[in-house]
Amino acid sequence: MQTSETFAYDAFVSYSRADQTWVLDWLLPTLEAAGLRVCLDVRDFTPGAPTVTEIERAVVDSRKTLLILTPAYLDSAWGEFESILVQALDPGARQRRLIPLLLKPCQLPLRIRGLEAIDFTRPQGQALQRERLLAALRSTPAPADQPPPDLTPRPVTTDLPDDLRARFGRRTLADLRAELAALAERVTLRRRNLDLLRGQAELYGPAERPLALINQISALQGELADDEEHLAALERAIALLDSVGMPDVLTLAQFEEGLLTEAILEAALAEQPMEQRFAAADVARWLEANYPAYWANLVARLGAPQQATQAVQQRLTAMAQPGQGSPTRRWFLVRSGAQFRRSRY
Repeated sequence: MQTSETFAYDAFVSYSRADQTWVLDWLLPTLEAAGLRVCLDVRDFTPGAPTVTEIERAVVDSRKTLLILTPAYLDSAWGEFESILVQALDPGARQRRLIPLLLKPCQLPLRIRGLEAIDFTRPQGQALQRERLLAALRSTPAPADQPPPDLTPRPVTTDLPDDLRARFGRRTLADLRAELAALAERVTLRRRNLDLLRGQAELYGPAERPLALINQISALQGELADDEEHLAALERAIALLDSVGMPDVLTLAQFEEGLLTEAILEAALAEQPMEQRFAAADVARWLEANYPAYWANLVARLGAPQQATQAVQQRLTAMAQPGQGSPTRRWFLVRSGAQFRRSRY
């Protein structure tokens, strides 16, 4: 079995001569600018060699085959041969070796219709489709003979002392940070007020200081001491939670349930536009960008970013099952092929 390192190319582009201008002027520069190794017939086929054997070599030596789907392509016998050849190597599409790209509206055959396509038929959203294309060509699913990764949530240890756990464990890290900022401001203000009161007390002799002023200073000292103790505990708790990569949107209890719990996925999904389709890769990119330590822990556990994205896909699929909506949110998740969308109740 070939690995990603033994393939000569990342992608073989299967297209119709009628679409060659788009392939040469836009697709090829885009893919190669992204660092992908592309096999193209007009450049990489051996002159004088039988076309059939060159097509077979291109398909076998490429991690992916990209079909540029247009009416002209579907009318081509060579295009049909190339797509069937790829599907013979990966009949269950478990390796995602065949990537359909819909360039022009056309009636797809059943063998291709069941695969999730990159859609370039609409002017809007082409930047997103470009990112989906590059992500699909870069992805390297686990070999078909390997078992799927163990995605069972496992408890995460934070080593937060019991006293801090009791005081802060039921609140999100974002709430703790907000409290820290407000408390720090209050401590600064109380220190300033205490200095002012002490300055007023210095205007009197020790035996002449008003009792009301003395009581005010004493009360403020007690309040300040309580605030400073709470501030130190809060700073310690936040530092410990940051050190283990706990996301701001989770409580300690949610975080310790394990990686990729519903709480963290709900936070990621809330950032996806309502009623617009998105892929698991979009959610994975959001997690990586916003919680890099958390994402790094997930990747380290599963072995590779592609496996982590697969875990996201499986979790989202489970969340999109009928009856899995939560009464605490105002939307539910809908699955459409390999993509998802949020819909309002």
